[in-house]
Amino acid sequence: MYGRGLGAFLGLSLLGAVPAWAVYAFAQLAGLVPVALEGQPPAAPPGTPLLALAFAQAAALSLGAYWAHGAAAYFVVRALRRGPPAFLETVAQAFRRSAYVLVAAFLLNVTVTLGLLLLVVPGIAIWLMFWVATPVAMVEGRFASALGRSHALTAGHRWALLALLAMLLLGTVPFVIAFTVAVAGTVPSVLPYAMAFLQVAVWVAWGVAAAVSYYRLRTLAEAGQSGAGE
Repeated sequence: MYGRGLGAFLGLSLLGAVPAWAVYAFAQLAGLVPVALEGQPPAAPPGTPLLALAFAQAAALSLGAYWAHGAAAYFVVRALRRGPPAFLETVAQAFRRSAYVLVAAFLLNVTVTLGLLLLVVPGIAIWLMFWVATPVAMVEGRFASALGRSHALTAGHRWALLALLAMLLLGTVPFVIAFTVAVAGTVPSVLPYAMAFLQVAVWVAWGVAAAVSYYRLRTLAEAGQSGAGE
């Protein structure tokens, strides 16, 4: 699926990285980015609000990544149902449903973070329960109920989803590390921009996996309901 929609997914990754790029570019123009003098390590100008800048960059990256994640979900489900949609149709639908996706993503992050703070295992369990919350929000147009819907769809399938999560981690983490080292060693000046794009692109790839999971789980649930009705 990722190969079939590679052009669209890379385009969505570019759009999703724009907010983070804009924040970093503004920080550079405003002189808020630490400057490296020749022969010296980077030094921030006196009084620079680096913490606020870090929060702004993190927020911009999260917003763009989750928007692109939701857009990828629409593309995948639409492609599996009736064939791949046009890129502009995908972008338009993603903007129309962006509030649903961002609310669901916020609730997901809060619950998973609380689980991780308690112990790692509860955090992973919560993540698996709500694995398809973003596709639910995008496709079905749900807000807070996206978590409940995801919980119902993933019930009985979480060991398979855990295996999928492990495969995604093993497939993406080494690539991210290698990419970061390569860019930092060749063109370090573009590293913040490259990393923003890479993080969104990886999240889009995970969005494709979540969307395929959602489509499959929904199909199984509907088949089960049909069988029970008969």
